[in-house]
Amino acid sequence: FIEQNMPEDAYIFGFMGFSWGGKLAYYLAQRWNEVKGLLPAVIMGDSGFNNPTAGMDKAVRDTAIRVQMEAYKDVAMAEVLIYKIDCLSHVESAREMPKPKPYSGHVLYLNALKDGLTPSKQENLSILRELATDLDIVDFPDYDHIGLITDPSLNTLYKELLCNIINKQR
Repeated sequence: FIEQNMPEDAYIFGFMGFSWGGKLAYYLAQRWNEVKGLLPAVIMGDSGFNNPTAGMDKAVRDTAIRVQMEAYKDVAMAEVLIYKIDCLSHVESAREMPKPKPYSGHVLYLNALKDGLTPSKQENLSILRELATDLDIVDFPDYDHIGLITDPSLNTLYKELLCNIINKQR
């Protein structure tokens, strides 16, 4: 994908993604490193490598859908999340995502902690600490998963973090 869609002379400072997109950003940075020999930064917004959707059956998906509807009480948001759960289940079940490998480029992890340090989040952070040799974690104790991306008051902080990463890479 990268080879087909990026100009030959493109310089990438980093890849960024939220939720499952952070996992994708990590894989893209690894691939860019393989292709170009460069180490772009990765910003992962409350992302996980321990995604429970692989092989998810219909009963589990239906439960996840109900939980999303109850949690967000916003039909449009819940429908987006339901679609995402369904897509992830198909992608990961098809084994299109390789097992993550260690990465020595800078990884910035935005960690939503409003719901606490759940066992799943602890497991994910443990995996990430093993994979990312240059890892910074920014904790957001007052934000949940969705709040990290929807709260406009965080825009200035995100801009600062991004500028710092770009300046380090120059």
